[in-house]
Amino acid sequence: MGAQAVKAGQLTLGQVIALQLYVGSLLEPFWTLADFILVYQTGKTSFEKLQELIETGDDLEADGSKEIAELSSISFKNYSFSYPQAERASLQDINWTLKAGQTVGIVGKTGSGKTTLVRQFLRQYPIGQGNFFINHQSILDFKRFSIEEKIGYVPQEHILFSRSVGENIALGKVASSSEEIEQAIATAAFSQDLKRMSDGLDTMIGERGVSISGGQKQRISIARAFLREPDLLILDDSLSAVDARTERQIIQNIQKERAGKTNVIVTHRLSAVNHADWVLVLDEGRIVEEGRPADLLAQRGWYYEQYQRQQSQQGGE
Repeated sequence: MGAQAVKAGQLTLGQVIALQLYVGSLLEPFWTLADFILVYQTGKTSFEKLQELIETGDDLEADGSKEIAELSSISFKNYSFSYPQAERASLQDINWTLKAGQTVGIVGKTGSGKTTLVRQFLRQYPIGQGNFFINHQSILDFKRFSIEEKIGYVPQEHILFSRSVGENIALGKVASSSEEIEQAIATAAFSQDLKRMSDGLDTMIGERGVSISGGQKQRISIARAFLREPDLLILDDSLSAVDARTERQIIQNIQKERAGKTNVIVTHRLSAVNHADWVLVLDEGRIVEEGRPADLLAQRGWYYEQYQRQQSQQGGE
């Protein structure tokens, strides 16, 4: 239309350009209004969900009144657990006692219930059916916070903040000295990586900082847990992103620095638990094999077959 008007002599080229600018200025508020309506609707929905979450009561059992001075044992007897609205149980007929000072490995194929089992310790879900004891007393007798502060849990998916490396590690223990942080870093086999970072412990990570690998994220989280010096350390497939050499170094450090303390290592790689005092093999939520690593190899069951398969894969690399 503008070109035809210029040809007909009704408008000059400058007038056409000015008209386009004015039309754009006229429409801009309407575009802004449309964006505002979209943002408002999104915000309104999010606020309603947040309000619903705040108003939702805690569906866990009432908190106990006792505090744990020292974690001496955790035991399950005929214990089963199902997630809310699940069609089948995720854990079935679990009978197992974790004693203080033990290092226990938990292995099994994906979806066998390994993570579900160790998360029972954290009381993230209502207690299942059967008996679940801490120090020979019902877990329901104890305050949840008292249980949590005795456990250092490192999941596979790690939560790091857009802060410095040092600040992320120090979250494990607020009043920690530089020597304690350095020791935790060494135990997590992260010292050499830290030396390669331009600002060392002050290196910023996340959105405002450098990008780090999955293995580095795992080791920062592991260092954070080491710093707490928990009664019970749980590594829940949290060595999956590190190479075999680094994994071996971390396991050796655990054996040395946490000798006499309680450790649970959930893993797919049997090399991470061949030093363990006891190993559980889970399948479809049940303990199908258990014993010392050497005894499980002698039984020639799932553990033996998986061990042979992984050894042959390592040999071919």
